[in-house]
Amino acid sequence: AAAAAHVQRVRAAQAGLGVDRHLGALTAIALQRRERVLHYQPSALLDGRNTALSTLTTSVISTSQVSAPFFDLFAFGPVAADGVGIAYNIAVDEVRITITSVNAGEASRLTAALADAFAQIDDALRAPTAAATDGGGGSGAAA
Repeated sequence: AAAAAHVQRVRAAQAGLGVDRHLGALTAIALQRRERVLHYQPSALLDGRNTALSTLTTSVISTSQVSAPFFDLFAFGPVAADGVGIAYNIAVDEVRITITSVNAGEASRLTAALADAFAQIDDALRAPTAAATDGGGGSGAAA
């Protein structure tokens, strides 16, 4: 359900239906014309007091993905001063990830957390299943 909702929001944003896109377009028009547009004052949004708009338009985690065999390593920088950039390449037998941040400690913490998450996934995928350990017969008891 969460993945389906995310896909729906992404499609709406791509179609220009996201609220941040609407406010961004109004701001651009108002700044270009240097006047109010439909009773909309860009200064009210751009003066740093509007934390809701700031939150909506700040990407703390910014990602980019390239799945090409000739890209051994690439990086994607953060787009916010307190954010991280995550570049990843999904290959046949590995996932390559590069994490960048203005704050080295933040990048290190995220790197450690991702390494732990991937180790847990690897352990779960390599764990024998009940069917494999008991010969596929369920409980293993003789009939």
